[in-house]
Amino acid sequence: MARESGEKFIEPYRDFSELFENEVRGRDFEILTLKRPSPFLIMAPHGGYIEFSTAEIAYFIAGENHSYYGFLGIKDRGNNRMHVSSNRYNEPIAHSMAREADTVITIHGMVRDPGREWAVVGGSDVVLRTRIISSLHAVGIEAEDGDRYPTLAGTHASNICNQGTRKKGVQIELSTNLRQRCMANRSVLSALNSAIDKALVVA
Repeated sequence: MARESGEKFIEPYRDFSELFENEVRGRDFEILTLKRPSPFLIMAPHGGYIEFSTAEIAYFIAGENHSYYGFLGIKDRGNNRMHVSSNRYNEPIAHSMAREADTVITIHGMVRDPGREWAVVGGSDVVLRTRIISSLHAVGIEAEDGDRYPTLAGTHASNICNQGTRKKGVQIELSTNLRQRCMANRSVLSALNSAIDKALVVA
């Protein structure tokens, strides 16, 4: 998921202990947060130049209603090394915010079929992810269940999306083309947001 900037691939850090030994907040990465009285936390674990536009999209979805967390790679190059696996995402602020939320929803960028405008929705909350898929379909956004794609399933118990108090959340993978369209066309971003919002209202 990190190999989309055209940079030479560098093996990502195993966890944040290793990342913090080599990278400096404010120089190499930034962490942005907003806390709101909502049962939902919208996260972009690989924002900035790691998985482009995921932080902006997550922030838009959080809006004025939900809490937000974004980890942003801000280096000139080599950001993909900060793509710590969601199953080993032990960043302290992220975990603290996740433990305060009922449900965590993570926004990711996938490189699978980049020219296709689509999403893969995974996570351990089967009911909510199914509802989100249906809502995306209703606004004309193609979406598939993460069960069809094991590497995008997001169902591992240690995945950051499953660290809310309910221990089951949702992982939304957005294709390159869909993210580009969201950034270029506000109506596409608004449609994505309204679809997710509608699913959360009845969650």
